[in-house]
Amino acid sequence: MQTLWDEKSGRVFAESCMFAGRSRVRLAFPAERVTRVSNSLTGAEYLRGRDWRHHPGSVWLTLGRESEIPVLTRDELHPAGDGLKLYYPGAVSGVNAIPSGRSERNLLFDNQCRFGRGQIEVDYVVAPGVKLPGFPAASPDRLRGLRSRLAAGKGRLKVGAIGDSITLGFNSTGFVGVKPFSPCYAEMFAGELAAVSGLEVTLENFGVNGAGIRWADSIENRYLAEKFDLLIIAYGMNDLTTLTAKKFIGELKGIITRSRAVNPETEYLLVTPMSGNPEWVFTPPRATARIAEALREFARSAPADVALADVHAIWSELLRRKNFFDFTGNGVNHPNDYGHRIYASTLLGAVG
Repeated sequence: MQTLWDEKSGRVFAESCMFAGRSRVRLAFPAERVTRVSNSLTGAEYLRGRDWRHHPGSVWLTLGRESEIPVLTRDELHPAGDGLKLYYPGAVSGVNAIPSGRSERNLLFDNQCRFGRGQIEVDYVVAPGVKLPGFPAASPDRLRGLRSRLAAGKGRLKVGAIGDSITLGFNSTGFVGVKPFSPCYAEMFAGELAAVSGLEVTLENFGVNGAGIRWADSIENRYLAEKFDLLIIAYGMNDLTTLTAKKFIGELKGIITRSRAVNPETEYLLVTPMSGNPEWVFTPPRATARIAEALREFARSAPADVALADVHAIWSELLRRKNFFDFTGNGVNHPNDYGHRIYASTLLGAVG
């Protein structure tokens, strides 16, 4: 798995950016020099001067005058016209859109790779004095069974994942079936555990498109029968407008209680959700923040068989520096390959 950045060398790898309604993009950190700008889906390599410009020490990458880098205009981000001809999944205009629900504006939407083909990946070295952040460290008091297995470095580790379309892998290029075929975050996580530990790691992914946390009841017999060593629980994106944070945690408690009764050796890794498009009525930022904070509070007081991968905290920090379209896979509520790397890196940090 390609890391997001290396704290020791100050190198940042394939940071995703998109010229979406603007002529410049912001890097997460001030860069001493940009070493590569490319797109792994199309194979394009973009040239300094012609395609992009960067001043040493700046966070900004600007378009060159003869740039071949794709640009989405503001009008393209908000398609106009007859909604019946635009709206996913029945669009007949060649453009998929969904209503924002907050205003009369439509939102560009794509469940394949339109956004990925328009995004760029930037490799750079941070400016002197810039300290790259680390991911939250794992607590040695949590997930003791998993930590013991990883330290032993032999045997098998069974990992399960329940969640929504993000967990299933939507908009990762591996899921869509296009180059560079990057796996979803759960597969990245399991693969990296195997690589660093020497364990034989198996993953069973029970993610379901459109599922909220109550959906776990309908697949309970399937995932409980597997007797996982570690169960990833990653809901929230589809619960933002249907459940309060209190009811969400109530559902989560039920999942863990019933699982403990059947599989007392299973440990649990809870995942806070990324934030979606702030313009879409079904991904309100405040509701996302409330569910994330409720998960943090629950994890703090939970027994040692529970740990938290706080994706929302990392995602929010990066969004403070960058733009939603830099990370989006579908325009509203799925991550691109880079976003799946954010998820996987956060999960790996949570288990040490």
